[in-house]
Amino acid sequence: MRKLIVGVCAATVSATIAIWPQNAQRLHPLDPLTVASEFTSLMLENERVRVLSIQIPPGQTVPFHKVMRSVLVVLDAGKAVFRHPDGTTQEVAFRPAEAGSQPVSTSSVLWDDPVTYSIQNQGDTTIRFIRVETK
Repeated sequence: MRKLIVGVCAATVSATIAIWPQNAQRLHPLDPLTVASEFTSLMLENERVRVLSIQIPPGQTVPFHKVMRSVLVVLDAGKAVFRHPDGTTQEVAFRPAEAGSQPVSTSSVLWDDPVTYSIQNQGDTTIRFIRVETK
């Protein structure tokens, strides 16, 4: 019985060490899955990417969070205000990305370098995004 318990403990530690690096980013105190979990859900995570689904209802504000280097794809349009830690703001009108449309609007598919901000939905509809973070 003791050998079984030791074996299970060793396997658990080995598994934790094996997955630790890919989940280290999530440990950041401003990770959106931690501070904005009511707006953000994990769709996929592996050693190369982390894919998040974000939904912001009208009038709601996503608290300050840090995003990593990523591509943001707008699924449902809306108007939003980004607030940065230094007090600056940026108003953005998003349009949904559409497959096959050329050229792709810069307000429907966006590149983000690591940045910290809060975002408030100022429209009448829920804004939906998919964020693909690179590792």
